[in-house]
Amino acid sequence: MIGLDLFPTRFFEIQLDKVDAFNLLHEIVRKEDEIKIISLTRQNQSIDDYITDFTYDRDSENVKLDNIDKIFKVIKNNFEENNSNIDIVDYWTSVYFKNGHHSLHNHRMDILDRCNYSGIIYLSDLGSTDFYSTSLTSFHSKYQCVSKMGKVIIFPSDIPHVALPTYSEENKRYVVAFNCEIRNK
Repeated sequence: MIGLDLFPTRFFEIQLDKVDAFNLLHEIVRKEDEIKIISLTRQNQSIDDYITDFTYDRDSENVKLDNIDKIFKVIKNNFEENNSNIDIVDYWTSVYFKNGHHSLHNHRMDILDRCNYSGIIYLSDLGSTDFYSTSLTSFHSKYQCVSKMGKVIIFPSDIPHVALPTYSEENKRYVVAFNCEIRNK
């Protein structure tokens, strides 16, 4: 008997240059108060645990990151080198404190939207993201992606995932998440 992996789910992982990742992190640290103000008005988790500038509707603004374009260019180049195109549709920043978490969710958007994939840019070595299979026939039901400075994980938007509390007293977990469309050339 042979096993045929006919319909696997594809995730992508990219490691960014450390300098580019640190530049983005330092910009976020400088803009953390702006993110906190937006977070106060948009989410119900305590800002002592978690802040985000996620936009819940198309009319909302998030904190613009000057260094993100360079990161997205690196990601786009990786896909072009592999005969694919990626269009980044939107992004947002999240900062997790000691008890900060993000409950089980996915990034599945309205069927009219172009997004078929989502991504996370990790900007600290703290915590992880747990991904869960939506297929009843998967041989693995869970994948844990450990945060690593400069690591980018790109995954199908409909994959459920969760970020659990780190319980770290002194460190914060920084991520930039995004939604995108990936197509073969």
